[in-house]
Amino acid sequence: MMNLRNITLIKKNRKFKYSRYVKKQLEYDVNKYLNQYTTPLSLEKNKTTLEREIMVLSHTLEKGLSHKEIKPLFGYKVMTQLCEYIKEYSQTTGLDEYILSLGVSIWMEYNKVNSNLNDKLFEIPEHLKKYCNSEVGAFETSKDNYFKYINSNFESFSNSRRSVRLFDTKSDEIPLELIKKAIGLAINAPSACNRQAVRVQIITDKELINKISSIQGGNRGFGENSGALLIIKSNLNYYYPNERRIPMFDCGLFTMNLLYALHFYQLGACVLNGSLSEEQEINLKNVVNINDNEIIASILSVVNIPDDETIKIACSFRRKPDDIIDIN
Repeated sequence: MMNLRNITLIKKNRKFKYSRYVKKQLEYDVNKYLNQYTTPLSLEKNKTTLEREIMVLSHTLEKGLSHKEIKPLFGYKVMTQLCEYIKEYSQTTGLDEYILSLGVSIWMEYNKVNSNLNDKLFEIPEHLKKYCNSEVGAFETSKDNYFKYINSNFESFSNSRRSVRLFDTKSDEIPLELIKKAIGLAINAPSACNRQAVRVQIITDKELINKISSIQGGNRGFGENSGALLIIKSNLNYYYPNERRIPMFDCGLFTMNLLYALHFYQLGACVLNGSLSEEQEINLKNVVNINDNEIIASILSVVNIPDDETIKIACSFRRKPDDIIDIN
């Protein structure tokens, strides 16, 4: 018959083996990320890093174009960098025409917005003008027009949903029950083995919204105007180490379903990056109650749009399906 000391040793041994197993699982991902994540452009400039920078900088400028009142030469340093990278990228082999089209079109739109400042414009090389596409920048629409497809077929409904930032305008107050109804629809999203480990933290207090927006840092100009912030997170205790990627995947499925649900209930929304640094997460935990067993996936900025509001929305020009499909 085993004594208490032997039982304790067996448990410790099992725990040690399990810890080694967990470490091995996590090391696989760490090595993969270290070897495959793209490097900062300052460390290694290549076709991939240039593509990333062109896409990110283009979107940064496109968000600026979504303001109703655009300051002259907004984002001038960003535009300077973008022009430099586009010129360099256009000289690479095997370039992606979508990338060039996106960058050159934003370049053209930037010049158009600042057309009265001729001495400050960025001249587009003649050989790049052919890549200009009209599906970039921002467009204005009314609330009625933006939500007119919410009871249509799914194709029309899905194509009508865009990120709404409602720059320069404070959101109307959002009834808590309306957010809960949207979450009720989002719960229909698939989850691994029906674990339903996703949790939503609803923030409606204006002071907290300001603090969280400041910590997240990627919502300049509109985060503080949100009617609510929804922190999408998952309870890691529901998963084994070999399922380490599933919590974020479950959150992703839930988030997209929630975005559709918010659109259906005529609330505008924009996804904010939840990939917080250690310092950001610590600061966030000092502001709101987030447990150590929870992983943050994203934060949704939600706005209640006044009936007479003119909405300005970034076009966010997309790739064609054939561009992202591999067939074996």
